[in-house]
Amino acid sequence: MDNAIVQLLKRSVMEFNRWRNEHPNTVVNLRMAKLFWTDLSGADLSRANLSGADLSGANLSGADLSRAILSEAILSRADLSGAKLDGSTLDPAVWGPPIKKLWGSACQERQQALVSALKEGRALHGKWVDGTEMCPEGYLLGGAGKKDAFTAAWDTYGISAEQVLRVLDVSV
Repeated sequence: MDNAIVQLLKRSVMEFNRWRNEHPNTVVNLRMAKLFWTDLSGADLSRANLSGADLSGANLSGADLSRAILSEAILSRADLSGAKLDGSTLDPAVWGPPIKKLWGSACQERQQALVSALKEGRALHGKWVDGTEMCPEGYLLGGAGKKDAFTAAWDTYGISAEQVLRVLDVSV
């Protein structure tokens, strides 16, 4: 992680975006950056490596996160309203196929349990909501679940119930 880039981003999104325009081919490495509760609204973080970054409580509204790497980034309480997520690891096109595959291989009872849990709000991951007993992959797979692309996405990003149901084409 380049500390100067982190400091520039914390100081002024406008200055950071100007710098990005002047250095369009520079890979922005914000890996493990501490950006919690930072106003990053409108920031051009496209193609940035934000793996492991702490973005909890950050204002990412309107930010460009397209093709960003957000593996293991902490996004609890982050505002992603209006953010561009195309091709990022938050894009449903990236995490949707694995959950559809899990869904297709689950018995009807497990499918019903997952939908019920999501609709009742019982299935938000414990990393994001204190006191939750079990996450959706647990409902779907029975028990603690297993590590695959969907569970990794859920663990990392706390995907909303509405998003999961939309991807599974289940009415909310």
